[in-house]
This record gives sequence, structure tokens and C-alpha cells, in this order.
Amino acid sequence: MVEPRQLDERFPDWRSVEIFGPPGAGKSFFCREFLRQRPILATCDDLATRHFVDLRLGRASRLAAHLFSQRVMKNLYKLQLDRLARRYWNRRDAEVQRYLAAVERIIRQARLQRGSEKNVRKSVRYTGLALALTYESQRQILVDEGLIRKLITLLVQCAAPDGRAELLDSIRACLAAYPWERNAVLVDAPPSLCIERQLARGHVIHRPGKSQPLQQAAAWQVLELCEEARWKTLRIWNAADDSAQPPGLPPKVAA
Repeated sequence: MVEPRQLDERFPDWRSVEIFGPPGAGKSFFCREFLRQRPILATCDDLATRHFVDLRLGRASRLAAHLFSQRVMKNLYKLQLDRLARRYWNRRDAEVQRYLAAVERIIRQARLQRGSEKNVRKSVRYTGLALALTYESQRQILVDEGLIRKLITLLVQCAAPDGRAELLDSIRACLAAYPWERNAVLVDAPPSLCIERQLARGHVIHRPGKSQPLQQAAAWQVLELCEEARWKTLRIWNAADDSAQPPGLPPKVAA
């Protein structure tokens, strides 16, 4: 189990850390276990965005939860979240707009299927909003399914193989334009264990874009790209057996 002090040692005085890795490696589990030990914010299970929506709704949020069904509340949260996101991303902030333009560039170059493109854009915008609001409130946040995780999707599902070198250059530029602290943790595990965990959750893992070896290789490539862009990184091996660890990847901590 990873303890908060290990992140504190690697990222002194950190305010935000992006958690990424291949499917089934244990990213969300890592975040939830961390939250049990320290009362910070996290984007897993929409915890951070729900927190900030609740703050803005105040007592109305608690009253609505008693009066309306779970489905109605979900739509209410989405409506409020979309409003907050539009307000934030439409700001005349040169740094934020430069980052958003870099994100849109890599999405266009990857030529993802429409559903995947929409998912990547939504995740980056929502987690970016959570980051900005967390910084304003002077708290810490773990980012699950943020930009760094979605870079794995871009690399695996890229439909423009001839433009891969150009895409990698744009990803480097996007990582350099990231407007928050540049800290990232790769949660890693043996491919066989990742597949076992996904099957236990009922996930489909054999369709296009879901190949575990491709996801695993893309995660390691994203780690290298982060380090090229001078991000601070940490690798966590989320398995009891360390014999299957891929060689040559810097800092790691056994879970």
C-alpha cells in the first residue's frame, strides 16, 4: 500500500498529481485508498466536481437530494457542472487558452472515433475545472482520468499512423503548456493481472483499442513523454510479485 508520505517525498509541497496507467492497473483504487488516509480531493467517482457543485448550490443541494430521485440529481449536477466548465474555459486567460488549444490540436491529429473524441475532451475539461477550483480553495487533489491518462487513449486509438511523429511532437507541446503542477504517477501492474481485474469488473477488453499490450506500452511511452517535458514522475508497481516489472523505468515504489 502506498502511503501519503511517499508522494510527499517525491513531490514536496504538492498541490496536484495526475494518476495514470493501463486499464486494470489500479488507478482508481489507489486514489480511493489515498483518500482514506488523507482528506483531500480527487476526481475519481466525480468526488471533486460534486464537492464544488455542492458548495455553489449550498443548502439547495441538500434539499434537492431529499426531494428528487438519484437520476434527477445526476442531471442537476451535470447541468451545474457544464455551466461551471463553460465559465472557466471561456475565460480570457492566455495560459489556459494556450493549453486548451494544445489539447484540441492533439485530439484533431489523433483522429479518434467520435465517441472517444468526446470522452477525451470531456475528461480533460472536467478534470481541468476540478484542478482550477482546487487551487483556488488551496487544497490538494489527485487527478484520475485527466490529461495524462487520456494520452494513453490518444496513442492507442490514433487513426492517423502516418502522422504519429507529428502527434508525439504536439503531445510534448501540450505537456509543456499544462498550466498546473507537473506531477504524474504511473500505476503499473503485470498485463495478466490487469486483464484479470478488468474481467472481474465485467469489462470488455478484446475490442479494438482495448488490447492490453498496446495500453501497457502506451502508458510507458506517456511516462517517457512526461519526463521529456520535465514533469516529476513516480511509478508504483501495484502487484505483490515484482518479477514482471518492465526494466528501465525510473522512480518506482512497491505498493
